[in-house]
Amino acid sequence: MRLAKLLILIIGLICLHPASGQDSLALASAESTADSVAVYLSDFDRLYPNQSANAVEVARIASSLAQRTGNQKLLAKANYKLATGLTSLNQLDEAIEIANDNIDRYRKLDDGYQLAAVISQKGTILRKMHKLNEALAFFTEANALIESIAPPDPLPDSLLKMRINGLNNVGIIFLLQSRLDTALVIYKRLLRETPESDLQNRLYIYGNISNIYQRLGYHDSALVSSHKALDIALEMNHLGYVALAYNQIGSIYYHTGDYSAALENFKKALAIRRKTGIKADIASSYNNIASVFEKSGQYDSSITNFLRAVRIKEELGDRKSLAVTYGNIGMIYLDWGDTINAIRYYRRSLEINRSIENLQGMAWEYMNLGNAFKASGISDSALYNFRLAMRYSDSIGDKHTKMQVLFGLGDVYLSLKDLNKALHYYNKATEMARVMDTRFWIATGDIAMGRIGLQKGQPAKAIKHLKKSLEYGLESNTWDIISESNLYLSEAYEKTGDLKNAMLYYKAYTQNNDSVFNAEKARIISEMKTKYETEIKEKENLALKKDNKIQKLNIQKNHILINAMTIGVTVAVILSVIIFVLYRKRTVAYKNLVAKNLELAKCDREVLEKGNFYPERAEPDKNAVQNDQNPKDLELVNRLIKYLSEEKPYLYSNITIEEVSAALNTNRTYLSKAINSSFNRSFNTIINEMRVRAARQMLADKKLNHISVEGIGEMAGYNSRIVFARNFKKITGLTPSYFRESVKKQIKEKGLNS
Repeated sequence: MRLAKLLILIIGLICLHPASGQDSLALASAESTADSVAVYLSDFDRLYPNQSANAVEVARIASSLAQRTGNQKLLAKANYKLATGLTSLNQLDEAIEIANDNIDRYRKLDDGYQLAAVISQKGTILRKMHKLNEALAFFTEANALIESIAPPDPLPDSLLKMRINGLNNVGIIFLLQSRLDTALVIYKRLLRETPESDLQNRLYIYGNISNIYQRLGYHDSALVSSHKALDIALEMNHLGYVALAYNQIGSIYYHTGDYSAALENFKKALAIRRKTGIKADIASSYNNIASVFEKSGQYDSSITNFLRAVRIKEELGDRKSLAVTYGNIGMIYLDWGDTINAIRYYRRSLEINRSIENLQGMAWEYMNLGNAFKASGISDSALYNFRLAMRYSDSIGDKHTKMQVLFGLGDVYLSLKDLNKALHYYNKATEMARVMDTRFWIATGDIAMGRIGLQKGQPAKAIKHLKKSLEYGLESNTWDIISESNLYLSEAYEKTGDLKNAMLYYKAYTQNNDSVFNAEKARIISEMKTKYETEIKEKENLALKKDNKIQKLNIQKNHILINAMTIGVTVAVILSVIIFVLYRKRTVAYKNLVAKNLELAKCDREVLEKGNFYPERAEPDKNAVQNDQNPKDLELVNRLIKYLSEEKPYLYSNITIEEVSAALNTNRTYLSKAINSSFNRSFNTIINEMRVRAARQMLADKKLNHISVEGIGEMAGYNSRIVFARNFKKITGLTPSYFRESVKKQIKEKGLNS
């Protein structure tokens, strides 16, 4: 009877998981359910992490079997493995639920070591959920528990490993929170406590120390740590780690402006990764190589390599990484001066990050959009996106992104000549940079203060700040900092009347820029010239061959044409008169429409300045308000108008009534009802009309003439050129292109007349 039960159990297990021959043999020799759980846990270790989905399925079976035994210790062990596998698959809600149960289970079992492990596991899950402060609390609790139960030195290897892992987890949190000095102290302590023989952990520690030094701006120290990591990776003969070390060395050279050395190391990493065949790593190398080409001004090569990375990431279905690459492509287009394509790729990245609920990515892309609109001179849209970036970076405690957003806000207000607000944001950003001790951003703050000093007519104060930023730039060989510092120092000395120093710094500025870009520009121009000349010669040869044939045909046609022309001219004269009359009427009508729309655009600007923004031809009916409208509806509509006026959410292409309702602390039903009762229009109709009005103002603004009509449509919130043109004409009676050209013509005529 017992043998029959055992056979049934083995058959059931085989059906649940098609084990290998070795696993089947192990299961067949298992004398109890507990033994079979051990087999499955062993199988989990073999599958994890290369086949995480299969590993999780095996852990589920082990957990189910352990549940039947009633053995709490065995169940806790199986559930720990299951939570580990679920975490690797980003199934974090289920993973944290299992971890919580396990914490309670190990507390009852009074097993301090395993309790520390599962508390640390919960910290890891919380870290992946971007709940960094909560994660840090659990890592700290786990480390304190390990210290409390540890015997006197020397520690056993298993406990020493737990202690090292615990400190490493805390270090990761401080890194993510940009608390770099504290993270550096922890990793230096880890380096002292990790045995020389523990190559893998020492490799990891050196890598993180290098990362911290790099972010602090100590590039020489970062290089030393990276080369130590490379030496360990070569000693381990682990190609993956060797490639990672070359990658990190390349990154350091990249940030110091030594793009030749950066490219050399990134290519070494790519060659090794092609051998290992790990596609995600290959895509990462293409990203890095593309970034070098971008900084060297080789934008065509940069885009090519980024698109190679995109193809791999689409094949892998790695949406998070794909979003990062789209963002990088957006940055290239922004550097290239193509803000339209920059915005297009930033929005692609944003949509992916939104769909996967990556708050970090959303904060970053809103910041990028803010920078793109800032570069386009669209201050309202820049401020709107920077504020959203601030909201998301605050929600996840991302101080580094918040600091960059503060600098962006300062730049916008400086461009608007609002020096007090600009100074306010620059001061906040610089203070954050000092707290995090990030030298690059401290130097950026000095440049910002220099610009403020120039605007306020305080050149001496500007010179003081700009010399500090230049000192850092020269010390770290950071091209951007050197370039901007020299440019603004030249301007500052000119304002003091010191023309000698003004010329000296301006010469340094031009030489610094020319050394980076001129050679590549000459190559591109030469290639374009050669290609153009070749195409011209080919066309000339083709034209000569066809010339004789055309002449023969022309002689035959001349007689026919003479007769036809006599009749045609008579008809044409009559038609021309009719067409001229109709065209004249049409021109007058369109001219009136243009004038009306220009007047409306001017009115819109005046209304906006007063803080009102009613839908056109749909202001609230005062009689209806007095007689029928609910006071709560009226109050909600007033809040809506204020929100639309100040935040301009209609400029974002995917804005929904749900998002607006949330911003107004109401729900879509109440908001929709209030809009209909006040304006006799739907939410979507109002948003569409406001987009057209925003586009009308931008098309009438001569400062934005460098942006295409399609680009204006995108800035106004339209994803489709056709939809934009159709809606613009429906509301204004004109196509966007005709309206812009007419405005340009009127401005030109006024200029000539005056």
